[in-house]
Amino acid sequence: MNPTPTKNMFASFFCVCLMTGCTPAPNVPLVEQTQSVRKSLIENTNSYLSNPDDEMANGFWNQAVTMVGREDLLHTSAMPLGSSSAPVCVGDSEDIIGKLVEAASQTSIVVINENHARPQDRTFVWTLARALRDAGFTHYAAEAFTDQTPLRASGVTMVDDGYYTQEPVFGRLLQDVRRMGYTLVAYEQTKEQAAPDDADFMLQIEAREKAQVENLLANLLRKNPGVRVLIHVGHSHVAEKPVPMGAAGSIEWMAARLKAATGIDPLTISQTACEASGSVPVLSTSYLAVDGKTSDGFTDYLVGLPAVTFKNSRPDYRRRMGDQEIEVPISLVPVLDLVVIEARRPGEDEGAVPVERLYLRPGERIPLMLPKGRFEISSFDKKGRVTGPVSLTVD
Repeated sequence: MNPTPTKNMFASFFCVCLMTGCTPAPNVPLVEQTQSVRKSLIENTNSYLSNPDDEMANGFWNQAVTMVGREDLLHTSAMPLGSSSAPVCVGDSEDIIGKLVEAASQTSIVVINENHARPQDRTFVWTLARALRDAGFTHYAAEAFTDQTPLRASGVTMVDDGYYTQEPVFGRLLQDVRRMGYTLVAYEQTKEQAAPDDADFMLQIEAREKAQVENLLANLLRKNPGVRVLIHVGHSHVAEKPVPMGAAGSIEWMAARLKAATGIDPLTISQTACEASGSVPVLSTSYLAVDGKTSDGFTDYLVGLPAVTFKNSRPDYRRRMGDQEIEVPISLVPVLDLVVIEARRPGEDEGAVPVERLYLRPGERIPLMLPKGRFEISSFDKKGRVTGPVSLTVD
């Protein structure tokens, strides 16, 4: 949620996937879905690079850029990476997770958001999910899931698990959430719940927020009174106060409606209102805008992550995760046309979301970022496999 949201910004963030069908179609073989995902990611990344100032570039195409591991190519985004115009979180960096877990002990619902084009946000959600599981939270609900998502109890993340989950960091997050024993919950609006395509922008948002709350109630909260749930949302869905939208009025987003519907005051955490001024995350209840004024957010807490920095075109937060730079095997380096490099664990189905994905153009020598373990590396273009697999081990 940005301090000064605009109609076009929200239209891109919240409506594009519903209009274009981001989630793979059911009953299509996973290998075919995987190749469809590759083709779409390549096309959307190319569209971004060709038209970086287009509205779609900063509300949808930029997500594809991050899904192919090339955040370094982002020209701009909803929260510009490392931008001097980004509001600064005013807070401290001491025991952030501990403080949030303590606050979560006073409620049964925690809502945390992300910028869909900034996978670094998912690393913080991942850390918080681990801590909340130890504190007794049992369910994980995500905007990434739809009513078509097979809510598997275990195993690797597959391409039909959602849209945002096709990004490798999110894929690893979801796999670990399952391993921790969370029960997955879908709550996204269905096609039947959506406002007509020609409906006013505000009515479309209102329909979606209302549907999300209805689905959380029907799919979880009415069946399990007192259940403790972590809800992972995008952008302004986390707001528990009405958000002004200029002349259009104000909007009550999902968290505000959920609070009213349940009588439960959720712990709400925004990662998109501001960023840290230094190299470590900070916890805050306000931010310092570029005009020098201090403003409160629309949530209980604001988490400011450091600006994303890069080395060898790869983001440093991946190194902080423990990933290591690994040179792309020479046989997979593109010569005539761009490719997408993918790394999976041995034995994983090609329908699994890869541990790593990297968009490379001819002449580019950019490293993979991989955790410890054995991997099978292959390259693909829009038509299918180019070469591979090549086996390698990261010590």
